[in-house]
This record gives sequence, structure tokens and C-alpha cells, in this order.
Amino acid sequence: MTNKPTWISWLVLLLVPALVAGGVLFGTWHSDDRLRTVQAAVVNDDEMVEINGQMMPLGRQLAAEIVDSERVQNVTWVLADAEHAASGLKNGTYAAVVTIPENFSAAATSFAKPVEEAEQATVTVETSPVVGISETAIGQAVAYAAVNALNGFLTEEYLKNVYLGFGEQKKQMLELVDGTRQLADGASRLATGADAVATGAGQLSDGIGLSANGAGQLADGLDQASAAGGQLRSGASRSAAGASQLAGGATLLADGTAAWATGAGTYADGVRAYTGGVTQLADGLDTYAEGVRTYADGVGQYAGGINSVLKPARDAIAGLPEWGDWLVQVDAWVAQAPAYAQQATAALSDLIAQVRDFVTRTDTLFGQAGTVSTSVARASDDVAMLASGQVSCPAELDAADCAAWTAGASAAAQQVQAALDAAASDAAALADTAGQLSPIARQILDALDEAQGYVDQLGSWADELQASYAALKASIPAGTPLTKADTLAVLDQLVAAGDQLTAGGRQLADGADALATGARTLADNGTALAGGAQQLADGAGQLSKGMSSLSGGTRQLADGLAQLSAGITLYTGGIDRAADGAGQLVDGLDQLHAGGLQLSGGLGELADGAGQLADGTTQLADGIAGGIDQIPDYTDDQAATMATVVAAPVDGDGLAGLVRPGLAWASLLLVLALWVGALATFLVLRPMPADALTSRETDLALLARTAGPGVAIVCAQALLLGVTGALVLGLTPAASASLVGVLLVAGVAFALVNHALAALFGTPGRIVALAMGLLTTIAAATSVAPPVIGALGVGSTLTPALDAVRAVGVGLSPVIAALTLLGWALVAGVASLAAVHRTRTVPIAALAKG
Repeated sequence: MTNKPTWISWLVLLLVPALVAGGVLFGTWHSDDRLRTVQAAVVNDDEMVEINGQMMPLGRQLAAEIVDSERVQNVTWVLADAEHAASGLKNGTYAAVVTIPENFSAAATSFAKPVEEAEQATVTVETSPVVGISETAIGQAVAYAAVNALNGFLTEEYLKNVYLGFGEQKKQMLELVDGTRQLADGASRLATGADAVATGAGQLSDGIGLSANGAGQLADGLDQASAAGGQLRSGASRSAAGASQLAGGATLLADGTAAWATGAGTYADGVRAYTGGVTQLADGLDTYAEGVRTYADGVGQYAGGINSVLKPARDAIAGLPEWGDWLVQVDAWVAQAPAYAQQATAALSDLIAQVRDFVTRTDTLFGQAGTVSTSVARASDDVAMLASGQVSCPAELDAADCAAWTAGASAAAQQVQAALDAAASDAAALADTAGQLSPIARQILDALDEAQGYVDQLGSWADELQASYAALKASIPAGTPLTKADTLAVLDQLVAAGDQLTAGGRQLADGADALATGARTLADNGTALAGGAQQLADGAGQLSKGMSSLSGGTRQLADGLAQLSAGITLYTGGIDRAADGAGQLVDGLDQLHAGGLQLSGGLGELADGAGQLADGTTQLADGIAGGIDQIPDYTDDQAATMATVVAAPVDGDGLAGLVRPGLAWASLLLVLALWVGALATFLVLRPMPADALTSRETDLALLARTAGPGVAIVCAQALLLGVTGALVLGLTPAASASLVGVLLVAGVAFALVNHALAALFGTPGRIVALAMGLLTTIAAATSVAPPVIGALGVGSTLTPALDAVRAVGVGLSPVIAALTLLGWALVAGVASLAAVHRTRTVPIAALAKG
């Protein structure tokens, strides 16, 4: 039977809800004012970039925006490297870490590059899994706000350049107007000049007509001179033939001399080319010698570096013990592996058999637990019948003795009943535990079978180990040092080889220097040889010039006679051609006269077109000048203002504050604490009295005796919660009284509902009470819960209580919600009364069984 609650139990029931609600409100109220106690880290790996000669450290600017100490609601940000930031996330030192990558500045300014190279900059925000949820959310919000601020800064700079570009464009348009007006002036002058040229072309055409008449008279005189020139041409031809033979001999002699001079020049060029090649060879050998010296130095450094590693390694190995004996021991152990495996198989098989026998016997006991539970339950039912007086007394007793026997049996049965109830509960728990452990026992048996399979394979694994070890030993190349002494010998050889390599590099460098010195001497001798060859070529050239002078004299004589003959021929031919040309001149002058007339007409048309061009360009200049006024011209301050407005049309400074918990959080906590208090009250108090079946009280009186103390406790809890809530929320006296009244009504309803659930359904009823509290909490915490949560939350007793408390907090009437709570209380009271009546009613089937 249930022990009677003590005054300590009553005090705990009274104070716990108020302490929980008050403690949570005290701990979380105005928590945003203490955000500076929360730390977060910024890892800036960004490398600044240069744009148009200006360095752009955008990662540093973003970090400054995040760390901004003047932000009203912000955590304490610190700069950290990646290693310390990751460690701080794991141990909770940092609530959040913002990582700015290496290419942040390059990506953020890539809009100035070609389209295919443009990309967005990114940052990474990580939150710690071991700190409060609100701290990580605030860290993320601050990081996103900083990113938005930097985006706004870049957009403002871009737009400011655009607006400043309007002014530059206006200046260029003004220059375009000036150029167009100059073009119009030039076209006008072109029209005037073309008109003047057309007039001159007409006058030229008239003069050409007069020239054509004089050219006809010249053609007649030239025909007469051509006949006299034929006789003179015949005598001059014979004199020119003799002089030509004399010049031929002199030419042959001059050609031979010139060929010899050419050969001498070619020889001198070859010597100079040889000297240049030798000089290049000497320069190349100097470069080669320098490279060899560099190579020798590198070889020395390489060998020294290798030896600096090998010598300490050799000394370290020399200090180690001999490992050859270890290899012998490994060989012996591998050889005995099958025997060891056989021994292990036998021992493990025995162990598995013992464990399997124990688990099998335990599983059998699990099966018997259900039978024990059923037997105890049946015995409890029989004793219950005896305790209720439903069992007939022995026939040999009279009425007085029968009454005494029944009373004694009932009293004894009631004492046994309590023990059997506890035994039945323990037996049922044992049966449930046995039902849960039985599958585990079967899993253990399956695992033992699997383990036995692995044990059976130990022998084959030992054989495989021997085969693998033998293959490993066979794969080791012959000559591999397997002992300490062999390894030290190989290291000594490597050190000696490094010293020889260094010495060989020095010898190679010395030989290259000697080779370069010899090549330089050869080049100097080649220069002297080239000088002598050039002197020989110069002398041969002078001799060739003398012979050429002799040949030239004879050639000049022959040429003079030939020229005389040719001159006569040309003279007579010229007279003939002059006569023909005079005729052609007459024809050409006629054509030129006609072309002059056409030129005069074309120039007139050109003058008209140039005039039209001047008018069109003037109109173009006027149109551009009129449009210039429509182009804005911003100062630097005006451009900055326009860029700020266009980049961020809406000012978000007013959104910097965080939302505070306020009435919504406090009202939910007060109602939830009162509900938990009511639930806990009827966990401590028994919902139905032990003498409900035998009591002579009415159902209503019995209900009052059972539920009354619980209602009183919950009302006291409501009073304390109301006072606490009024103080925390800072309500007026009238609102505080309304809050206390609402919570008292809610306390009565909560107490009766929890009593009804516990009395009618027992533990399932209490689970329903917990579910109602959970549904109301979810529905009140967020407006985006699944629709099924909202629908079920409407049927919760906590919902009208929450509405009433919120109504009091915002100054509205809580009457509708309070009436709803009274309705809940009425329904719960009727349900509790029905539960009492059910408890005091004995089913006919039970009587018949008795």
C-alpha cells in the first residue's frame, strides 16, 4: 500500500514548479545583454590583390566588419589560425568560426575581369556542437551581416565609378560636338574650294584646245628632218664596230684580275668567320666551365647532405643491439604457429561450449519467468476475492462464527493482497525483462556459433601465416643486409662513394677551366690571322681596280663611238618618233580638252555635296549638344550618395537588434511548469484510495477526499507561479491579479485533468499528459510546426491556459480562455467521478468466479 505523503513531500510539490519556472526565467531573461561573454573566432587566410595599382585586402575588411566592437548585439570575436579555431570548436571555446579562404579578395574583385573569369567569393561558417543554440545562431547572423555589408561596399564602389563615368562621358560628348563643328567648317571650305577648282578646270580646257592646233604644224616639220638623218646613221655604225673589238681584249684582262681579287676577299671572309666561330667557342667554353663549377659545387653539397644523413644514421644503428637473433626467434615462432593454433583452438572451443551451456540454461529460465508471473497474478486475484468477502465460509460454522471467520479472512487477505500486488508487479517486470533478454540470449548463441567458426579456422590461418612468411623471405633480394654488421658495411660504402663523387666533381671543374683558357688563346691567334688575310684582299682589290681602269678606258672609247652611232640613230629615230608623237599629241590634246570639260562638271557636283555635308554635320553637332544636358554630371560626394542608395535602397540599421524572449517565452514556461506540477502531484498522491471498494462514503465524497488535496497543492503552485510571473514580466497590480486568477483557474483544470487521466488509465494516462505538454510546447515554440501538431495542440488543456496568460500580458480579456478552462475542469471532474464509481463496482464475472 502507498505511504502517506509527509510535509516534506507537500513542500516539494508546492515549490518545485515555482523554482523551476523562476530559475529558468532568471537564467534566460535579457540573455542577449550578456552576449559579449560568448567567444567566436575569425580565420583570415585571404591574400590581398592589386587592382589598378591599389591593394585590396577584402578579407581584412570582412574580418573588421565581423569583429566590429560597436555592434550593439554581437559576441566577442577573436582572430585565430585554422588549428586553434578547430580546437576551439571541439572544446566549446568558440561558439562559431568564420573562415575567409585564400582567394577571397581575388574572387570578390573578379567582376572587373572577363566574364569567364568572374566568380563569387565564399566564406565558411562552422558552429560548435557543444555550446548553446542561440550563440551559434547569433554568430552565423553576424557573419552573414558582415558579408552583406562588404557586398554593399563593393557594389557602392562599382556604382560610384559608373556615376563618375557619366561626367567623363559628358566631357567626351562636348569634345565630340567641337570635332563635329570643325568637320562642318572643313566641309564648307571644301565646297568653296571645289567650286573654284571647277572654274579653273574650264579655263584649262580652253587652253588645251589652242595647243592642239600648234601641235599639228610641228608634226609636218619633223617629217622633213627624218629623211636627212638616215645618211649620217650609216657612217657612224662602221666606226663603232672597230672600237668595240679593242675594248673586248681589255675587258678579258680586267675580268681575270677581278676574279683573283674576289677570291682573296672570300679567303679573308672565311678567316674572319673562323675567328668568330673560335671566339664563340671560347665564350661557350667559359659558360661550360662556369656550369661545371656550379655542378661540382652542387655535387659536393649533395654528397655532403647525403653523408650528413648517413653518418648519424650509421652511428645510431651502431648503437642498436644485434637484431639477427630476433629474426631467428621469428622463424622459430612461425614454425611453431600450427601447434600454437591447435592449442588455442582446443581452449577456445571448451570456453565456447561452457558459455553456450550457461546461455541455454539462462534462456530456459527466461521462458519460465512468464509462467511465474501468470501464477502470481492468479493468486493475487484469488486473494482479492477473499479480501472482498465474496468467498463462502465453511458450512459447519453458524452465522456468528461465519461473520467472524469472514472478517478475519478478509483482514488477513488484505494484508496478503499488498504483498501479492508487489510480487505480481515484480513478476510482471521480470517477465518483461526475460522477454527482452531472450532474443539477446539467442543472439549470443548465434555469435558463439560464428566465433566457433573462426576458432576452427585458426589452424588454416597458421598454415597461411607460414606460407606468407616463407614467400616474404623468398622475395628479399640476394645480398640484402639482414644483420647489423652487414648494414653498417653498406652505409660505410655509401659514405665513401659520396666523398669520391665530391672529389671527381672538383677535378671535372679544373679540366673545364683549362679547356676554356686554351680556346681563348686560339681565338686571339685567329684574330691576328684575319688581319693578314684582310690586307691580302685589299691589295688584290687595288690591282683589280687598276685593270678595271685600263679596260674602262678602252671601253669608254668603244662606247663613245657606239654612243655616237646610237646618238645618230636615236636622233633620226627621235625625229621619226617625234613626228609620230606630234600626231599622238594632237589626238591627246583633243581628249584632254574633253576631259577638262568633264572635270569642271564633276567639281561642281563635289562642291554641292560638300555643302550638304557641312549642313548635316552642323545638325549633328547641334543634336549632340542638345543631348549633353540630359547626361548627369555628379561630384564625388553626389556619386557616393547615389551609389549608397542604389546599392542598398532599404536601410537595415534598424534591424540590428535581436528579438528578446518576452511574453511568449515567459507565458509558455509558466503554463508548462504548472502542468508539470499537476502531473507530479498525482505521481506522489494516489489517484484512488485503497478503501475505495469497502468505503461507505458517496462517490462524490470519495472524489473530494482523493482529488481535493491535489487540487489544493496545484492551486498553491499556481499562486506562487503567478507572483513570480508578475514580478518577472513587470505587470501592473491589476494585470498581476488577473494573472494569478487565470493561473488558479488553470491549476484547478490541470489538477482535475491529471487526476482523471491517472485514475482512468494509470500509466498510459500519465503518458497522455506528457504528450499534451509536448504538443503545446512545440506549437507555441514555432509557427511552422507540421499541421498535425497544430491540430493536436488545439485539443490540449494547456492551449487555453497559454492563451489566457498571453491575453493578460498584452492587456486583452482572458474570459473566453478562462471559460474554456472551466469547461475542461467540469469534464475532468465528471471523468474522475466515473473513475471512482468504476473502482467501487465489482464485475458480475468476478463474483461468479468467486
